[in-house]
Amino acid sequence: MGFVLFILSSLGQTYFIGLSIGDIRREFRSSHGDIGLLNMFLTLLSGVAILAMGKWSDQLSPRTVIAILLPVFATGALLFQSLISLPAFLLGLLILRVLAQGYLTPIAFVVIGRWFNARRGMAIAVTSTGQNIGQMLLPVSFVVLSALIGWRTNCIVIAVMFLLLTPLLMRLASSERIIVADANVAEDGSTTSEIRSLTRAEVLRRPEFYAFVSAILPMALVTNTIFFHQVHLTETRNWRLDDATVSYAAMALSTIFAGFGAGWMVDRFSAVALLPNYLSPVVVGCLILAIGSASWVIVPFMVLAGISNGYSLNLYGAIWAEAFGTEHLGAIRSVVTVY
Repeated sequence: MGFVLFILSSLGQTYFIGLSIGDIRREFRSSHGDIGLLNMFLTLLSGVAILAMGKWSDQLSPRTVIAILLPVFATGALLFQSLISLPAFLLGLLILRVLAQGYLTPIAFVVIGRWFNARRGMAIAVTSTGQNIGQMLLPVSFVVLSALIGWRTNCIVIAVMFLLLTPLLMRLASSERIIVADANVAEDGSTTSEIRSLTRAEVLRRPEFYAFVSAILPMALVTNTIFFHQVHLTETRNWRLDDATVSYAAMALSTIFAGFGAGWMVDRFSAVALLPNYLSPVVVGCLILAIGSASWVIVPFMVLAGISNGYSLNLYGAIWAEAFGTEHLGAIRSVVTVY
């Protein structure tokens, strides 16, 4: 189930939504700055919504959450493509940001974080490949299908797909394993070092929480900014948009390989030990993207960003359970998502 949720979360990610921004900007006669400002406002608003919804994954079963969220997500996709008015479009975009990017991924991380302990890093590496596969296939598929049927019809197809997948995912969620509340009990029944599960209020009083957030935040900040303005980037450098979308496959592959490496290292050393250096590859990638002018520079950027992303996904999934326990993991992760 976690694998499928990771794939579906790609449909609300910035790199996917950004593929339609050029058409939307022209439809509403908005500048790059205007649409970027609106996206920033909606991102902040979605953070507040996720904070309020964070305890759902602690209080409700995954089956119930899926039954509620996926039909609402389908509605958001329809509003996003309708363009009947700017408020309707913004509401659709907000739903996509909150539910897909902001909530499907955390639900998957919460489920995996609770179900596994001794091999949590490798479990996250395996299931999070769903996000990489989505990143590899969905942008290219969207561009190709948009050329054939239009991007708005694409969004209608996505809405129908979510409605059709709802019963299947509910069935998968119904076979959920019994959640082990104590983080010191591994999935094989053996005991590990005792970690008391902290409440969200207790975590917010711990200084290490803010250190962890500060270390994990830059990855999403850098890549989301570049992905959201990918159309503008390609236009100003006279690159084809296809060059950017095809290179997502390179990022997805490097993310998968790095994710498995990170999973092994998290299980061997701990997530905290990997935090100081995982951003080094994406820093080098940004320098290449800033200096280079040929279209091929997007490939090494994507590969290097994928390496950091692979480590980031694993750290994002493992460090909160490792440091603060699993009983209130959904509420804690909602605070992280706001940042």
